[in-house]
Amino acid sequence: MKIIIALDSLEIPAWKFTLLEKIQQSSSAEIVLFYLLKKSKPTLSKNSLCLLHRKLDAKLFKPSPNAFSKKNIQSSFPKVKIVDIDSSNDSIISDVIIWLSEHIPPANLYSKSRLGIWFYTFGSQGLETTCDELIGHSAFFQKQETATAALHIKLSTNDPSKTVYQSWSMPHAYSLTLSQNEQAWKISSFVPRVLEELFQIGEVDFLKKINSQHHNSSFDFSNKNNVPTFFQSVVNLFLHFGFLVKRKLDNLRFTRQWILLFRLGKSPSREFSEFQRLLPPKDKFWADPFLWNHEGQHFVFLEELPFATEKGYISVLEILKDGKTTSPQKVLELPYHLSYPFLFEFEQKLYMIPESFSARNIQLFECTHFPNQWQHKMDLMTNIVAADTTLIFHKNKWWMFTNMVENEGSSLDDELYLFYADSPLTSDWIPHPKNPIVSDVRRARPAGNLFFENEKLIRPSQDCSIVYGLGFNFNEIEILSETEYREKHLTNIRPDWDKKLHRVHSFNHQNGLTIIDGMIRG
Repeated sequence: MKIIIALDSLEIPAWKFTLLEKIQQSSSAEIVLFYLLKKSKPTLSKNSLCLLHRKLDAKLFKPSPNAFSKKNIQSSFPKVKIVDIDSSNDSIISDVIIWLSEHIPPANLYSKSRLGIWFYTFGSQGLETTCDELIGHSAFFQKQETATAALHIKLSTNDPSKTVYQSWSMPHAYSLTLSQNEQAWKISSFVPRVLEELFQIGEVDFLKKINSQHHNSSFDFSNKNNVPTFFQSVVNLFLHFGFLVKRKLDNLRFTRQWILLFRLGKSPSREFSEFQRLLPPKDKFWADPFLWNHEGQHFVFLEELPFATEKGYISVLEILKDGKTTSPQKVLELPYHLSYPFLFEFEQKLYMIPESFSARNIQLFECTHFPNQWQHKMDLMTNIVAADTTLIFHKNKWWMFTNMVENEGSSLDDELYLFYADSPLTSDWIPHPKNPIVSDVRRARPAGNLFFENEKLIRPSQDCSIVYGLGFNFNEIEILSETEYREKHLTNIRPDWDKKLHRVHSFNHQNGLTIIDGMIRG
């Protein structure tokens, strides 16, 4: 496929540069021309206060890697012709024009692309902008639950644009820069993903799909681009100062501690108000509980994290038949943080996959003596950033659900990936062609074992909108195959049954015991 890229400058943000590299490195697309809008001025150039605000925030919180650091395209794409869009008489007809400018594309440009102009918008409906310096801007200052980003295709001047890819992120609690940085790195993958889909299914089926499955976008290019006024920028500056003060005061006033809550006698149970609390000592928290029934006894494997070290390890405790519990016993500690001790049995042996994202791998441990002796068996994946890996054996395949970061700097909460294999004891996991199968911070990240209920396959997932661990969901998996995946959201659970409980983010049940975790503030 021949791709034309429209830019406002030869100096572009790093997230756009990464997007261009992904296209150029693919086997299905080639950048053949750069259109340069030499007369265009940055959208925020007239709002010096807004620019100053962004610079101060970036200096204070130092995003790394910085998605908005500038890179020059000329040295990296020396063979690609660069022309002024206003004086271009170039006869090249492309398959796609990627519009990475903040401004309105000229009407005559649509004739130079067989599959229209593709462009990004940032923000919820009615507040969209094409200015990447305003990514997540309204969501941050208005404290919205999510920040929205979308990719659209507009085939001609008269046709409405179609939304072909959309994703939702959590606005950062106190830094606009960190919020924008995470979102920008994720956004850089949208265009390459849709181009790859176009290549795989073909032009005819692709056009059928976007016309039948994708909704018309209400966005229309305008010169305003929803840029904040000077007065709004003043208000935003005071709002941001308020966020920082509130964060500081909350940290001084409150301690936050994750605890466990469980119920015996019914499995699964959703009468959360009847759950019994299991409180850790005040100098640590307990989270991510997974259950294992051994010789009729209930064992809970969990993340235990001392506040003094802020490094988690895996512990185990037993819940007795009368509801009393034993003291936790440490079973697995490594030089880096561990959590989410997912358990499964294979060929009469018990295995654990603890989360170890800081080690950049997915590790498998075998239980050599239950419950406290574990030995490293193998690495299922290496050189990746993954969290909350969860397996299930279904339809004669092992399926791995795990949240991943495709581009360093993006959030680990946003995107769910799926892999499959014939055996769980392998490093040859095959990526699902629909990856990421979920790109939504409200329901992507795993929250416990998948389970069947009324013959439906249910996937618990975390709701990380607003704040990490806000709640969890139950999602029904409707299609799970080597080529297709579809799930629908059923229920969202937030801790409204207890005023002292502020967050919940996992759910597991087994043999008459249901367990969750929750956060309290003291």
